[in-house]
Amino acid sequence: MYNPSQNKLDVFNHDTSNLPLDMVLDVHCDKSGQIWVGVLGGGLCLYNDKTKAFHQYSVKNLLGNDVIYKILEDDSGKLWVSTNKGISVFDPQKKIFKNYTYHNGIQQSNFNIGAGIKTSTGEMYFGGNEGFNYFNPKSLYQNRKIPSLIITDLKIGNKSVKPIGNSEITEPIATARKIELSYRQNFSLDFAALNYTAPQENQYTYMLEGFDKEWNHVGSVTTAVYTNLDPGKYKFRLKAGSEDGSWHTPERVVEITVNPPFWRTYYAYFSYLLILTITFWMLRRRAIQNVRYEFALEQERREVKHLIEKERTEAERKMELEQLKIKFLTNLSHELKTPLTLVLNPIENLLLKENSVEKLDTLNLINRNAKRLLNLVNQLLDFRKIEDNELKLNATEGDLINVAKEIFDSFKYISERKNIHLDFKSSIRKYYTVFDKDKVERILFNLLSNALKFTNENGSVYFHIESEAGNGIKLIIGDDGVGLAEDKLEKIFDRFYQVNNNANILNQGSGIGLSITQEFVRLHGGNIKVESEEGKGSVFTVYLPLPERKESESADTVFIAEEIANVYECNEEECKESSEIEKPVVLLVDDSEDIRSYLQESLKGKYRIIEASDGKEGWQKALSSHPEIIVSDINMPNMDGIALVKKIKNDNRTKHIPVILLTVLSEEINQLKGLETGANDYLTKPFSFQLLNIKINNLLNLKSTFKDTYCKHINLEVPDKEFVSEDEKYILKISQYVEDHISNPDLSITELSRKMNTSRGTLYNRILSLTGETPVEFIRSIKLKRAAMLLEKSDMKISHIGYEVGFSNPNYFTRAFKAKYNVSPSQFILLKRDVTKKMYTFDEIMHS
Repeated sequence: MYNPSQNKLDVFNHDTSNLPLDMVLDVHCDKSGQIWVGVLGGGLCLYNDKTKAFHQYSVKNLLGNDVIYKILEDDSGKLWVSTNKGISVFDPQKKIFKNYTYHNGIQQSNFNIGAGIKTSTGEMYFGGNEGFNYFNPKSLYQNRKIPSLIITDLKIGNKSVKPIGNSEITEPIATARKIELSYRQNFSLDFAALNYTAPQENQYTYMLEGFDKEWNHVGSVTTAVYTNLDPGKYKFRLKAGSEDGSWHTPERVVEITVNPPFWRTYYAYFSYLLILTITFWMLRRRAIQNVRYEFALEQERREVKHLIEKERTEAERKMELEQLKIKFLTNLSHELKTPLTLVLNPIENLLLKENSVEKLDTLNLINRNAKRLLNLVNQLLDFRKIEDNELKLNATEGDLINVAKEIFDSFKYISERKNIHLDFKSSIRKYYTVFDKDKVERILFNLLSNALKFTNENGSVYFHIESEAGNGIKLIIGDDGVGLAEDKLEKIFDRFYQVNNNANILNQGSGIGLSITQEFVRLHGGNIKVESEEGKGSVFTVYLPLPERKESESADTVFIAEEIANVYECNEEECKESSEIEKPVVLLVDDSEDIRSYLQESLKGKYRIIEASDGKEGWQKALSSHPEIIVSDINMPNMDGIALVKKIKNDNRTKHIPVILLTVLSEEINQLKGLETGANDYLTKPFSFQLLNIKINNLLNLKSTFKDTYCKHINLEVPDKEFVSEDEKYILKISQYVEDHISNPDLSITELSRKMNTSRGTLYNRILSLTGETPVEFIRSIKLKRAAMLLEKSDMKISHIGYEVGFSNPNYFTRAFKAKYNVSPSQFILLKRDVTKKMYTFDEIMHS
């Protein structure tokens, strides 16, 4: 008999220690003496007397339900059990279950506990909530017919596929034996066994050969899904059987082909192989050609070795010649401009002194041709700069109309000789702007020169100027000369291009004038156009996008300086006084003896001249003679002008001496290099002697004004020692400390707070509350007050005063001074100093 005290239950290698054996619903002893137990939730259990353990049969063994209400045994030894899901029969020999549900006529409600009986005739009765079911196991029909197994549907991307057109199948899926898919197509197969008696008993198993490693037992599921299959051939194998294993269908097989993408097809692989083969063949062929070429080249080298040596020698000779040309062009500036200086300056002096009309005409002729020679030299040098991409714009402020009128007037003599009518018209009287005066002069000179050159006698040349609404200016130069053919207009701006269309015109030029003119126009951001008709003349139009400006303060300052210089030159009483004292000493340093002789003759009337032939001798003369001013060339042997200026400005014995540099280098970068060394002024050869004389006179007058007008002793205002309050004592202590360290550019608030034995925050708040200024502003105010005192009472330079009061940058000192006093340091000097030597005051000059 069943002993409820037994707790051990072994269910086919499963842990059954937690089976609810105390919920036994029915116990049955079969004919062979085996004890079967129906457990609530534990299924059908067989007690093994030898092992003292239970063997469990549950839904895992295809039992319909694990709740067993009643166990009955038929005449054949099979066990019939009622469950929550119908009635199941168990064959102890085969150890398989067969389930009967409402599909077989069994009631749907649960059966009752213990409600079951077997009659003497073999009929079995099972009672439930809806009544009872009875049957005779012997008379039950067993369907042993094997149903057909078919595939009912093929879906690709959740869409059914029909054998239409270029479909994946060529016949209905139920009879199809082959399926052809594209790369990366996801598909599913629906299938069914045609068992109409008890279709719920159908059990399916399938496998995709080539993808699945084992059979998939899916029970009654009728769909197989596959995704992301690699290209290749597969076999889909499908089988079906009944729950009790009473029948099994034959295997259904379908071949599935997944086509590869185009880059993995045989054609693609063939193309890859073909490309590799062609590439290898080409590389091989190229290697063979290179070997043949190298062999042929080696043969050629051996055959023409003597010719190569000759060409190498010729190339070296050409290279040396090019180097000599470059060196010649570099030295040409100094070699030609220095003699031109000695030609132009004496002519200017003679023009000022000569009263004879005939001699004036001759001198003007010499002057014009000397300037023409200077223009040719400049064109040659500019051509070299264009070749080396060194051409730069040196823009300054000025009146463009005035410059254009001066250039135009210089051609009156030539026009009168050739009887050519000149016409100048301008829509505006003045056009003040920023431009490169030298390059604009050369542009106009080349165009006017060509216009007069190619215009016959009794012809006309006109020069018209038009304003472009203040945003630019248009220069129009036209003539009624020989003109140009239309096919030559595009070439006239090419270098070395010459139009030989008129044999009567001599000296048609070098062909670089218009090319240089175009480069100068482009440097200004403008453009030049030409319109011409052969036999009727040409018109050149130059547009320069130069915005109009108001005359700047710098121009007013130059005007004031010139007016002051004129006052000194024109005052006879002062000239008498100056003749009674010793003449100022001027040191001339130049390696050209002609330049020194000319300047010595020109300046000896007002100055005592000392000469030096190079920078080294000039330095020695500067130390021994203590000149008032030094005029020096830059390009000299032994020691050049730049090195001389550095030595003069770095020595305490000579750093106060003004220096004017003379050079043939007119580029702005060279001028900056000279001025940065400490030179006071800069003149480019050939220069005007009157301009040099004014610059020397202005520098000497400025130096004399510093010495005679202002007191050399600085009386600092020191606050009284007696103060009414502690706050005033506190401010006095801070002021005294700043005064003691005023030249220190690194004076910091941290040091000041440490001196006052207080924190930075306390110092900041107290100074701000007492003075209305932050500590930094307060220290700057003290320094600027000292600077104003030095500007008014000393002869120190403005930059030196800035360093003296602790400003490390002169530009920063100027901005700070102007921000506090609303005038620059130089304007402050003119306003505050007492000028007594018959000089106008700043206000008088500005209002005159």
